[in-house]
Amino acid sequence: MDHRFWGYAWNSFSSAAMAALLVMFLALPLAYLKSRYPSGITAALLRVAYGGYALPGVIVALGIMIFYDRFLPVFYGSLSMLVLAYAVRFLPQSMQSQDAALELVSPRLDEAARSMGQNSFGVMLRVILPSIFPGMLAGGALAFVSALKELPAALLLRPAGFDTLAVRIWMEAAEGFYTYAAPAGLLLIGVSLLPLRLILNKY
Repeated sequence: MDHRFWGYAWNSFSSAAMAALLVMFLALPLAYLKSRYPSGITAALLRVAYGGYALPGVIVALGIMIFYDRFLPVFYGSLSMLVLAYAVRFLPQSMQSQDAALELVSPRLDEAARSMGQNSFGVMLRVILPSIFPGMLAGGALAFVSALKELPAALLLRPAGFDTLAVRIWMEAAEGFYTYAAPAGLLLIGVSLLPLRLILNKY
């Protein structure tokens, strides 16, 4: 291992962390709508959100490339493309975790907060978020681990010179240099165990 290895590790962890934070906050309104305001529109939004998880990473990456090329050309080739791909792919993981946490929060708590003068934002900030925060962290941890090992999107969307551990494992293994790929694989396994332990201890 050399300084390049730790650079690949930093690339993996930073992009996965940004994606995990993004999906945590994107999943919140969707999970809340599903739990408190089920409707045809909510169901349609959920189907769109779950679509990214059902599609292969290559398809998601190509769709993002087309979107950026047409509507955000100034950001084409930036790290935001990769982070967005991770978010689209793994948003459902965070949604499921938050939805499970919201099922444990009675709607009567929302009503009680509103009767005390809280608006919708106040209810979300003072009642919902503290109650489901452990579920948000669990969903974010799942998305983080999944983003760390995502290969197709990283291959297509990473900026120039921005290799992740998953990309390096694939490249070294393709050349038959398995001893060079092993440390990256071991690090991914070790890091993946930490969120898993957190989730198992919580649930």
